[in-house]
Amino acid sequence: MLKPETRAILDAYLKRFSSMQDFMGAKIFALLLEIAGINNNTMSEILYY
Repeated sequence: MLKPETRAILDAYLKRFSSMQDFMGAKIFALLLEIAGINNNTMSEILYY
């Protein structure tokens, strides 16, 4: 069983990590595909490529 403080730290870490992952998927990956000349319209296409 985790202490409440430890659980709070892990929850904060997971939230920040998922926010960073969403940002990378939405912005950086799309930009890299655009630079490579690959057209993409949806998030599923971005993740596919």
